[in-house]
Amino acid sequence: MKPHEIKSQPLGWVLVPFQICKSCKIVDMDEARTTVGHPCGRCKVPGDGGLEYFHIGVWSLINLMQEFFHSNATPVNADTIGTEPDNTHPLGVVIFFCSLTEVLMENFIEEVMCEQKIPPNLQERLLQDSLFFKRRAEKLVPSLIKDKWSAAVAAVSTSEKNFKATLDFYYDTAKKRNVFLHRGERWEIPKELPRECLDSIPQLLEFFVRLHNRYVARKLDV
Repeated sequence: MKPHEIKSQPLGWVLVPFQICKSCKIVDMDEARTTVGHPCGRCKVPGDGGLEYFHIGVWSLINLMQEFFHSNATPVNADTIGTEPDNTHPLGVVIFFCSLTEVLMENFIEEVMCEQKIPPNLQERLLQDSLFFKRRAEKLVPSLIKDKWSAAVAAVSTSEKNFKATLDFYYDTAKKRNVFLHRGERWEIPKELPRECLDSIPQLLEFFVRLHNRYVARKLDV
């Protein structure tokens, strides 16, 4: 079942099963981590209960996308424009998808900076100096991980998981969102785009999990 087909339960519960090891910081989907004393499959350190990787803001954005996607359209003004439907619900899905991608990027950057013990005031200044996704990807992230963004994307991609395509989809969607927000051209949003946004969530989440595991999870002594 694809994400856009799920109605019976909050989508965030279904798509966000990731747990993080407090010791080595690896992120995986080992549900047994919720059991006190369960040893991490990577570092073997017993855990004291599960720790969800993604924060509540990620869950909320995903659930909002699901809610807006499945909402029924209602008249804009039943008294004056009763025959003209309110189609802002699919637009909301697109806006929330872009916000989700940007939140995930900021979360990754903050994790890298915290792992490098960069002072909070400097972290805030670095983020403020690079407010937009593309600048963060091309300037801020490489300065922190010592890899070009394109190299980082390639490093976590596989023949089955083309994360460059995932990012290209975000850039194209963000462009359409901006045209709508700045010019009010709602017809810039193709009918199928909200569904594509929902169905892109799993790969988007996996991309940032893989970035985390490559650049934030602690190296183990061999």
